[in-house]
Amino acid sequence: MPRRMFPVRGSTVLGKVRFRASTISPLAIAAAWLFSLTALNAQTCKLNSSNGMCAKPRAICSPIGNPDKSSAKKGNCTTKFGRHPTGNTCECLGKLDVPPPPPDHTWDLVQSNFGLDPNGFMRMPNWKWASPGPERGGLDVCDFCPCKVGTWGIDAPDHQESDWLAGQSCTHGPIHENSNNLCAGGPAQTFGHDASGVGYHMNWGPVEYEGPLQWEDHSTWLFPQSSGDNEYTFNILRPDLFLVTAHREERGIHLEFDSTETVDEWDETGTWWKFFHHDVVDHFGLGDQANRQIRDTLGTPWAVVIGMLGLDVAHTDHHAELHPVYAMFIRDPTPLGPPIGSPQEARWVFFVRNWGTEGSCGHNQEKLLVDHIDVQLPDTRLGSAINVRPYRHGQDHGACPQEWFIDPNGVLRFPMANPDMKCGWVGDITMVKSGFTPPFRVAIAQIGSEGEQEVSSQASRISKLNAAQRQELTKQLSDLLKVSPTLLADKVPVTRVTAPFPRAAQFKVTPTNVKAAPDPDWQKQQEQRKRLMEEFLKARAIQ
Repeated sequence: MPRRMFPVRGSTVLGKVRFRASTISPLAIAAAWLFSLTALNAQTCKLNSSNGMCAKPRAICSPIGNPDKSSAKKGNCTTKFGRHPTGNTCECLGKLDVPPPPPDHTWDLVQSNFGLDPNGFMRMPNWKWASPGPERGGLDVCDFCPCKVGTWGIDAPDHQESDWLAGQSCTHGPIHENSNNLCAGGPAQTFGHDASGVGYHMNWGPVEYEGPLQWEDHSTWLFPQSSGDNEYTFNILRPDLFLVTAHREERGIHLEFDSTETVDEWDETGTWWKFFHHDVVDHFGLGDQANRQIRDTLGTPWAVVIGMLGLDVAHTDHHAELHPVYAMFIRDPTPLGPPIGSPQEARWVFFVRNWGTEGSCGHNQEKLLVDHIDVQLPDTRLGSAINVRPYRHGQDHGACPQEWFIDPNGVLRFPMANPDMKCGWVGDITMVKSGFTPPFRVAIAQIGSEGEQEVSSQASRISKLNAAQRQELTKQLSDLLKVSPTLLADKVPVTRVTAPFPRAAQFKVTPTNVKAAPDPDWQKQQEQRKRLMEEFLKARAIQ
């Protein structure tokens, strides 16, 4: 019998052989195939479709050569989900392991094996479509939920929650929207930075996420050279890809917080954040080269982060992110400033708060109405160095909580005021090393920056400024919006409690504990910024 290749796909039979079914029994056909050269040379596929290969255990492969000459080895399978990394191909004999269709309410949030943190927030949860683990490539929420493009300057569109909740393929929620009409519509798509024109963030609630932290970008107030929202952005990339959406497999989960609400106020604290702000971020400046230098300086230290989980559909990739970040604890980052602690101690640099905006395309305050935030670090014994201070955004810190705690299990508790007061904590502490080793490491990803830019009539005029003028305008904006350092508090010692804090039940998002509301201070700040830029441009006759 001549050797025949089997053009078999899906759940077809074993192959096409020219025999008359009326004269040859099925047993004879099977025997003929078993003794064919194809069968004798067949290999066994043992990998799965998560990496693009034939996934059914011990599925038989028929070698058909090596069309792209990338490797001398033959017989590796490919499916419609992707090719083997080496490019080898073969036909899979028998049914392919085709992933099932996504479940209903694909974008429900599901608790993972990591359980809950001390606040009852889910730790490393996952989307329903990816639970219990990432069995397929990331999905795009706008393939399942109604991501309506709004009208610039009129409609964000506001209050799309009901449309998302009505669709069977989308989510049960609870969800809420945070939007800006200047990020919506055709002008945003044309002139914005990676803008989809949808114009809003859709948010679920606070979650905790851990992993290797990487720097991405500082978006200054000055567009179009930056996105105009003055945020620090990071990523955490975990190999299990929990919560990671389509096109983000090399970046991971995105993290953002407004530097005006945070690092810009900590210059006189003597904490690591002061030195990272000025000696690293401001020192290297803006642009892809600067971000690579900042990324290399920071490395990939382990971080524990609490933030508002949402999908930023204002960007074209509709990615998942924690924005704003409510708490960030970084273990042994690049040493900056005076050394603290001993070699037997790990340095943890951090901030904690329960409020924050979501940048230029989500300028409402994301208020987390809780009276404290607890954090469990992998190191559980407090060390010798403590520099912890309360702060209040733009106001006197005296009305903010002035005491923080640690229990016998090493749970740190930071009391919170009402989010409208905009109180928080910032500091450096050392913890006795517990033998903790990160369960995985990742290489530093060389990625471009992303921003979200509202479309402003000033953007085209700012682009006409030379480098010296842009630097001067940036300085003036920074000085205008900077909070007086005299408002900062002194160091606050820890209070040790003798009984462990009770573990909280799962946090249930309700309209009374999670709110997105307009922020008059933010609106005032934007008006001040635009007025200063207009005066600066007119003084230089830039039209």
